[in-house]
Amino acid sequence: MKSAYESSAVLDDLGDKVVDGIAIAVRDTRRGLAEYREMRPAWVAEHSERGLANWIHDRLWAHLQRQLEHLPECTFDNDEPERHFRVGTKYHFRAKRHDEYGSIATYPTQGALDFMEQQLTLDGMEEVRLIGGYLWDRETRAVLDAVISLRDSIDNVIWLELLGTPATGSSATPLSPTGPDGPRLPDVVTDTDTDAGSSTGDSS
Repeated sequence: MKSAYESSAVLDDLGDKVVDGIAIAVRDTRRGLAEYREMRPAWVAEHSERGLANWIHDRLWAHLQRQLEHLPECTFDNDEPERHFRVGTKYHFRAKRHDEYGSIATYPTQGALDFMEQQLTLDGMEEVRLIGGYLWDRETRAVLDAVISLRDSIDNVIWLELLGTPATGSSATPLSPTGPDGPRLPDVVTDTDTDAGSSTGDSS
């Protein structure tokens, strides 16, 4: 894969306003979940895993729109159940939660499968499909850090970036070496690896 599609190049191309906007949206979603849990602890406890995921996704989507839709390069499509947004003509996003291994879940609609089956070529891509969202702690049911990931299928993670707090940039975060039932995932691209010339690689 060309360096233009390495994590640092993609985030630089997206720009601070977009990257920080995603991080702020996740932060505000985390705060909203904390408020919901404080106000209605029984309701949160009684949520099914899917029901709580859907509630969080709705809040995240609302915050993403609040942070990004005023930017001229960002356009949102609310054609449920496959909501997505674009940054310019190159970057195409969906919003989802990631587990500690970088795995995501999605309804297997044809549109979702097509989105995940991204073809990476040495000649470049007309469209780069990304997942913006957050890490999820299943045991504590907590929204953790904001992330952006690039993959060429649902399970094949090319890289995953942990977003820093707004205006402080971002840094790569390693995934756990293996999922509970799956093979070893690719190494995460870091700036050090890039400099050395090496590379790797609808519910919320």
